[in-house]
Amino acid sequence: MAETSEAVFQQPVPPAAAAYKLAPLFQHKDPPVEKYAPYKPNLDWVKQPELWLDDWELYRADDVQEGKDRLSSLPAEILLMIISHLTPGSLVAVSRTSRFLRSLTCTKRAEPVWTAARQRRGWPDLEAGGLNEVESAKLVEGEFCCLCGEAERCEKGDDCDCSDSVRRDFRVRTVLCSDCAANLKPSESISAEYWYLHPLTFECCLSTHTNSDGSRIMRKENHLYFVPQVLKQSAALYDAEADAAGQDKLLSFGSEVYTIKRRAFLDAVKLDAYFLKANAVTLRCDDEEEEERMKKLRVEKRLDDKFSSLGLGPADFADIGKTKSWCMACIEEDYDADMKRWEDEQRAKGISEEEEEAEAWEEEDENTRWERTFAEMLAAWHGDCIPAPCHLTETSPFEGDHRELWFHEDWPHYRGAIIEYARRNQHKARWQAAQDARRRRKEEMETLFVGLRTSCREEHLGFFVALSTFLDFPEVKALWFPDNGVGILSRIAKSDRLATIQLFDRIARSLLNDGQRLGDFASFVLDGEPSPFVDSDRSKGLAPYHSALSDDDMNPVFDRLASLFRCGVCSAKLTFPAIAIHLVDEHGLTNVAAYAHVPIPSFRKAIKKLLERRLLPADISPARFKAYHGGAHFHVTMRTKTGNLEMSLNETWAQVLSGKSLAERHAAWHKLDYTSTDRDIAKIELSYACV
Repeated sequence: MAETSEAVFQQPVPPAAAAYKLAPLFQHKDPPVEKYAPYKPNLDWVKQPELWLDDWELYRADDVQEGKDRLSSLPAEILLMIISHLTPGSLVAVSRTSRFLRSLTCTKRAEPVWTAARQRRGWPDLEAGGLNEVESAKLVEGEFCCLCGEAERCEKGDDCDCSDSVRRDFRVRTVLCSDCAANLKPSESISAEYWYLHPLTFECCLSTHTNSDGSRIMRKENHLYFVPQVLKQSAALYDAEADAAGQDKLLSFGSEVYTIKRRAFLDAVKLDAYFLKANAVTLRCDDEEEEERMKKLRVEKRLDDKFSSLGLGPADFADIGKTKSWCMACIEEDYDADMKRWEDEQRAKGISEEEEEAEAWEEEDENTRWERTFAEMLAAWHGDCIPAPCHLTETSPFEGDHRELWFHEDWPHYRGAIIEYARRNQHKARWQAAQDARRRRKEEMETLFVGLRTSCREEHLGFFVALSTFLDFPEVKALWFPDNGVGILSRIAKSDRLATIQLFDRIARSLLNDGQRLGDFASFVLDGEPSPFVDSDRSKGLAPYHSALSDDDMNPVFDRLASLFRCGVCSAKLTFPAIAIHLVDEHGLTNVAAYAHVPIPSFRKAIKKLLERRLLPADISPARFKAYHGGAHFHVTMRTKTGNLEMSLNETWAQVLSGKSLAERHAAWHKLDYTSTDRDIAKIELSYACV
């Protein structure tokens, strides 16, 4: 690597330096900013309302296009993880989607998934038993008829408020469509149709006291029974009597034993139905609240996207329900009443009509005078108002957040006014931010003025300029008055970050070449990018991986004794950011990346061997090393130009890292010796007197 001193110092430094001048960027002078920037409302939405009518219509949540089946291609473990977050009703629907999903969900392996889904929704364990997890899920949240297996849709469509499209009855443990619900009949009707039923059949059957319309049946004789269950229980009673006859017992013995067992089951089913119904009511309320919340979130997100496309954010709508700036006169351009009231107030201040007319005839005609008066009235009364329809000119047009206004029926009429309100707020916020930034820059200049005045000799204080004069100097005012001060600071910060990452890449690669370990992400960045810049071109900006580097990634690398940079002017060895401060303060160089180099390999090897001999970690920080050996002396072995080795005894650590002084460099220049200012250090040893 060519030394910086060889490329830069081609001739001795001239005896007198040129006068320091500010960069042209700091000498640019912007026009003065008005006390309050003028704002003109954009009334395109008033003149062309069709611009807002179609574009702002929100999409329906149901309008979802069918997609391709990608679930079947996923591994079974991934699918089980996905369906483990579903509700029992969703699991039932998924199991009916395809044979593959049915074979995945309706197995012994998937039973814990059904149990966890039921418990998450608050459904209790059934005391009566008799149902597995899949059957229990179909009962509590299934949307398919237990007889025909079809899902019934409400005839009212999307406007219906009913919670279920099928009739669900926990007392008879059925989920029925409207056609199959005809199988719920009173006992008399069933007995008349099926004359062969066992006499004890209805004592063993589940019954419900709720009609199809939800009304309650008061008389027990009119309770409804499910016909398939009735026939099944009748057959079970006959079967029990047949078993008793086979055991040489009375027929009534078999039916009575079965009836006693069945009554215990019926009592348990009634208790289960009570808790299931209570949980269903709770879930229905929770689901309605969640649906309303999700609907509101969809609307708010849609509106936020619309507002963002216009460059507006939530902060621009602050206090929208409290504003008093809505003005009907501005939107209708009807200022007659205001003009009359303005003229009345002007006359009340003591200006007679005759004097006004005399002045008007002498100085201006009637039209010119009216235009002047009209402009004065607008500036005084309508300078901060927002054109709006009559809905917003009431005392309290609306309350709440701007995103909630979509639910109001008059939203299409005043949405443009709301946007105009946000634009005005945005304009005011930008103006206020510019003023605050100017005030802070001015305060910094005032602090500089105090420092300059303090450093002035006492006998010269009487001749020192005043603060206002100092701030009005062209070179000083260009630093605090224009609005491009923020841009200047931003460019400086960006340049500093580019230089920092460039130095990090430089020292980190040298540490890797020396066999030292870095952080995982830092190593990943260096392996993935050959240069800190795109295509090794600084003008194209940082490489993607390097742009993701944070201070937490770079500081552990910079804070190492081995992460020393060599000054390209005097060859002093310093870590970052001390090397940057050294270049600016000692040599007046701001291009740090061009003058901060990695030391030669022999010096880096000498540092590594020193740490190994002293049993110190390779990533030890300069502060810790100074705490161990800060007051010690070192013997430094150097290689001369002829290749011989010579030793310098009892050097302090600061002397080991120091470069050549200004006098030594000037002496070399006078001898026309432009060779490197660096010492070729081959070995560093701790003095035995310090061991």
